[in-house]
Amino acid sequence: MLPNTHNQSFAALPMDLGLYPIAGCLMMLVLLKKKAKAWLAILITSFVLTFLEWLANEMGRVIYFNGWNIYWTFVSYFLPLASAYGYSKLINKV
Repeated sequence: MLPNTHNQSFAALPMDLGLYPIAGCLMMLVLLKKKAKAWLAILITSFVLTFLEWLANEMGRVIYFNGWNIYWTFVSYFLPLASAYGYSKLINKV
């Protein structure tokens, strides 16, 4: 989101500490309670989060720099969600 300080990292804190963890938790809840297909849930969650960020980017609320783009955004959502699912499967085996 548009930074209000000289440190642009502070502007991302509400998303990093709020929206993204909640989205991951909701995805895991759907997987556990609704018995959804894991990879489909991971892909849908990744696409939804990427779409929301794309909308924010189009409205000028998100600024990309250092070569970042929407494709890296998708990867940055997909990999942690897949890792969280893999970790949950590893924990449930023990």
